[in-house]
Amino acid sequence: PSPRCTFVLQLLSSRPPRATTEMAAHAEIWRLTLDASLVDLAELGAPGGLAYDISYNKYGMRVAFLGLSQNIASYARRISRRMIDHNNQLLEGTEEIDTKIIEAAIRNTNRFRIAPNRRSRIASSLKQTTALDAATEGTAFFQSCCGAVCFSQGDLLPAESLALLADLKKIF
Repeated sequence: PSPRCTFVLQLLSSRPPRATTEMAAHAEIWRLTLDASLVDLAELGAPGGLAYDISYNKYGMRVAFLGLSQNIASYARRISRRMIDHNNQLLEGTEEIDTKIIEAAIRNTNRFRIAPNRRSRIASSLKQTTALDAATEGTAFFQSCCGAVCFSQGDLLPAESLALLADLKKIF
């Protein structure tokens, strides 16, 4: 048997499916700036087989952790703490968002089938997003969460999954 495992946390919120163009743009910038701030943890975790993925969906936000059962819990806790601290980092940093992040967000929208006029509105909103906008949307998302669902797969015992869930509940 493989020591690999997956732990997925779905933060439940009705905010993403009801998001306006502006809200969605701010949320995507929040997510991409979070990814940029997590580069150090991602690079440290990669040699140990650890990875994460954060995405929005119609149920809220999906946070997936992949790795080995021996170290996935500490990795998940670190990433989760950074997610919560991310709004403060945005508020304390510069007001402008790095152009590379804006460009990445625009490229991401090009992957979806969207009417051209909506795509241009999204691109315009992305270009105008400030760190304050992204932090405000991140805060609004977490305040809108009404619960969470999780599942684990692979070499993670039920007791380990429940212990990790209890730890993450304290963080979120």
